[in-house]
Amino acid sequence: MLFGVLTVAGVFWLKSRLTTHEFTVDTSTQQFIIGNDVLEIPLNLLRFASQRKKNVLNRADLVMYWVDGTGFLEVNRRTFLTPDGTQDLIFLTLSQRTVNAEMSLRLKPIYSKLLSGPPQQGPADLTLRKFTTGSGYDGEELAISAGGDPPWVARCQRDDQLASPTCMRDFFVGSGLIARYRFSRTLLPYWKEVEMLVSRKLSHIVATNK
Repeated sequence: MLFGVLTVAGVFWLKSRLTTHEFTVDTSTQQFIIGNDVLEIPLNLLRFASQRKKNVLNRADLVMYWVDGTGFLEVNRRTFLTPDGTQDLIFLTLSQRTVNAEMSLRLKPIYSKLLSGPPQQGPADLTLRKFTTGSGYDGEELAISAGGDPPWVARCQRDDQLASPTCMRDFFVGSGLIARYRFSRTLLPYWKEVEMLVSRKLSHIVATNK
């Protein structure tokens, strides 16, 4: 369960760290390398100024406006820099893979053994399942859409635990990367649109996208 505990600790963003000096309105694209993957990233998508100064990265932290996938601009400054605005942002991290399977493929061998209680109906044809107390995912539940093969799966903070709960999902991309994206639970009814937006954005960033 150590993996679960460590992942929980790193999943959810700190609003106080979104500060003006970290962002740029520069929309030009720069090449970065993570492992064996080459990335072409618009600079205003990168969350941290320190990452824009390097060509070789351990990870790339991106932030985008969820509706259209744009990065930081003067016209959306308020969305990026106010606590309420972050509910309309998607936080995306690209790093080298450290797990053997992406989240959807972890449902049956791992997550299904850690669930308790009856399934609950969620928004947009999703099923919600709570994690067993002590599983390493306390205060979270799993959002599942069984319509695909493999199913769409996201881990969400329960809305009875926090005022601003979030969800996280990951999948493999490129030759050796894992993409983890985090979004406000208020966007869960639009999970299909969020997934399509992230996948489309990655298809322009990563040389070979799944």
